[in-house]
Amino acid sequence: MTTNYLFVFLLLLGACTLDMQNHHVTMSSLPRIGGAGASVDPGKFDADYPQMERWANAGVRGGIPIKDSLQLGATVTGMNSAAINQAINNCPSGQYVYLPNGNYTIDSSINMKSDVFLVGESLSGVVCTITMTGGNAFFFNTGISQSGIYDITIQGGWGTPQYAWNFGLGSANSELPNNSNVSVKFKNSIDCFLDNVTILNSAMHPVWVNATHTTLRDLHVDGVHNKGGGAQGYLMILNADNLITGCYFTHLRHFSIQGANAKFNVVYDNEFEQELSFHTGDGGDNLVEKNLIALPADMWENYYAIMGPWSSQHTLSEKPNYVYGNQCYHHNMEEAPLSPWSDAATVYYGPHMVKPIGHTAILDNFTPYSGGAPSGATLYAVTGN
Repeated sequence: MTTNYLFVFLLLLGACTLDMQNHHVTMSSLPRIGGAGASVDPGKFDADYPQMERWANAGVRGGIPIKDSLQLGATVTGMNSAAINQAINNCPSGQYVYLPNGNYTIDSSINMKSDVFLVGESLSGVVCTITMTGGNAFFFNTGISQSGIYDITIQGGWGTPQYAWNFGLGSANSELPNNSNVSVKFKNSIDCFLDNVTILNSAMHPVWVNATHTTLRDLHVDGVHNKGGGAQGYLMILNADNLITGCYFTHLRHFSIQGANAKFNVVYDNEFEQELSFHTGDGGDNLVEKNLIALPADMWENYYAIMGPWSSQHTLSEKPNYVYGNQCYHHNMEEAPLSPWSDAATVYYGPHMVKPIGHTAILDNFTPYSGGAPSGATLYAVTGN
């Protein structure tokens, strides 16, 4: 091997790390979408889509910090919420709290702290089991900024839900009627995040984001016990400028972007084995791009891959939302087209109607936009892996 080739080989070897747990190779030297180093590419801006500049700045401003760049500030020495909260309180600003592998009991709220991060030893090795029946298991409260969680599993302590989906069973879809716990809640925080986190078998809601510039990256969410009426079983985005990327969602009642403040959110490059909904009264100008949205065969046929308001009690988006470059599949029904809104050369926008009835009307709730395909082949003008 010549000297030049050896030098290039060593550079590539240093840039690659093999993640044996997840069986994939990570190019650690390249910036990742949503992380520090990912950059806006103004050359991709298209005058037909003036929202692009704001979309490009969704999520944590400056990106999720590179975990290896952080300094250890405190280590959790007990196995319950009190021990974790003590370590967070003792951790100096700008540093991280380390959770060694083990099984932790979440019996009261874990209150996150500004400019302090929670880092698990490994995703599968740090298991936080929720036993509390109210409140928020992990809480980013008002005023918390520059804070986040890496590499942990959060699970409800109530086993696997009896029903995988909401099948219109009334009160039977509320399997834990006296449990209102939210697994992770962001309330008026800013520049906070979850990165490489798994959330399983939540009680009421797995994630509730009423915050701005939040990033959910590599988040795996599966299952919720309460999926009845009255806003149960949602992964909810209620505010603006949030980024959801690299995630997987299934067995929820809704993934919902809703409420007047919910605008300029970006849902980019995720996998949904369920629907995505603009459920009621969102502010519009949200972007859904490059996602796989596939409704499984066992899901109730009343669901479509992308939905607008589906009840006369709900309200229409204030402005249209934009859907581009997605792959949408309906495996849960025979009559509707298998893959609507999936033309790679078409930008769709909507919703246009409240509670459309019939396949044709529902599919026409998101229609081709007159602006055409963006000149840079993306509406999310960010350079990164």
